[in-house]
Amino acid sequence: MQQRSNTGTRALGILFFSMLMGQVIFALLAYYMNASGTMIVAVLADNGKNILVAIAGLALLLAIGSFIFYRKKITAAKESAQTVQEKLGVYRSANIIRWALLEAPVLLAIIAFMLSGNKDILFVIAAMLLLFVSTKPSVAKAAAALSLSEEEVNI
Repeated sequence: MQQRSNTGTRALGILFFSMLMGQVIFALLAYYMNASGTMIVAVLADNGKNILVAIAGLALLLAIGSFIFYRKKITAAKESAQTVQEKLGVYRSANIIRWALLEAPVLLAIIAFMLSGNKDILFVIAAMLLLFVSTKPSVAKAAAALSLSEEEVNI
């Protein structure tokens, strides 16, 4: 039996990896600039704690929103009479939007870290990156989400 490659899932995986690496490299660059002293940080006095709470709150809201949006789109696709290709298109678009919603607070947190130098923001960044990694696409995940067989997804 000839094994078919799933270019849709492969392209989605490449996009996922690119988005993840962009976040990680930006975070590492911001940390290096802060640690080496090449970037001057603003002294925020008492506002540093407020900024951390605001960043964490926004990250939580966007994370919850991303998973609610994803679940609604996937449930609608699963219950529809669409073809397998159309369902996979919905799966791809739902993942891309979910990743964008998960990436936004990471980028904002990195910028807040660069401006404030508050190392506690790094915990928010790390938590959001771990959450982002947990959404890595695969044929098995697509099949389970859409209630399809892996053979149907692997076309």
